[in-house]
Amino acid sequence: MIFILNYSDRCRNEIYQNGKYLMCKILYHDVETKNILHVNLDDFGRIRTFIRHKFTDWNDDPIPIDIANSKLGLSCRNSLDVQMIEVGKCNLHCWWCYLPDIIRTVHEKYMKWFTASELLDLILRDNSECRCIYISGGNPELVPELIFDFMKELKKRNLDHKILLWSDDVLTTDYLFHLDASKLNYMIKYKNYAKVCCLKGFDDDSFSFNTLLPKECFYQQLERLKKYIYLGFDVYVYIVFTCAQVDDVDKKIDSLIQKLQSIHYYLPLRVVPIKIEEFTAVTGRLNQERKKSLKNQFKVLEVWNKKIEMIYSDYCDKNITSINLTNV
Repeated sequence: MIFILNYSDRCRNEIYQNGKYLMCKILYHDVETKNILHVNLDDFGRIRTFIRHKFTDWNDDPIPIDIANSKLGLSCRNSLDVQMIEVGKCNLHCWWCYLPDIIRTVHEKYMKWFTASELLDLILRDNSECRCIYISGGNPELVPELIFDFMKELKKRNLDHKILLWSDDVLTTDYLFHLDASKLNYMIKYKNYAKVCCLKGFDDDSFSFNTLLPKECFYQQLERLKKYIYLGFDVYVYIVFTCAQVDDVDKKIDSLIQKLQSIHYYLPLRVVPIKIEEFTAVTGRLNQERKKSLKNQFKVLEVWNKKIEMIYSDYCDKNITSINLTNV
């Protein structure tokens, strides 16, 4: 555990310097690929389209579409163009990460220092119709100050009511909790912000299989998730179902749902399973066990869906943003 904390500190120190943040380039091989990815911001951003009905063999994904609709009063839609930027480091090494391994080296060829103001200038230059800024990575929670700085910049330019700010969180750091109380309260009260946390497994075995971290870190993920919700952040959850084996999966999903319900009874309704795909960057990391896990995730999804429908039959068709977690 000491190693994990030290590694997170090292990652943070590599990408944060007094209000400046090391951001990652969007990698592409040719002009055609650049256009397909909709790369902008001098190669430090891209416009990513989120689609609700992306897969025929997987659950729909309402994030961030319904969040933007709810917070910004947009008309109901099944896709949303999002301005994506990526911080230059992550403290995890999930084998199914879509980013190439070279990005983890923090090589100056792929990185550049920016302030939040400089990044927003580029966004407004290249994407004047932007309705959602997605801070990804990497792990943005290594530098929660970046999210705070973006909030202040959007407010200063009277854009806080026009643009949804959305960030990832892999639930493995406590840096946000250590911010000055005034900054933390500002972030909690900022209306058009949503935090999307990712559980890297459905139990301690699958978590360790996916991240190579000690099993106890799975329970720490849940504790951090609980703290975010209790503080009052608008939290949504992604969950990964890849696993080495599916023995006792019924019991394991029952246990997971109970753990989530202990945070808030309706929290499972804000949990969205994400399908792990074989991206180009993933192919080189695959072994037989990991290939099998790509198939196992469908069995886990089947069990999850069945149990959620059984427990929450009257709520399954509700909009994800209507699930209220504030009365904890």
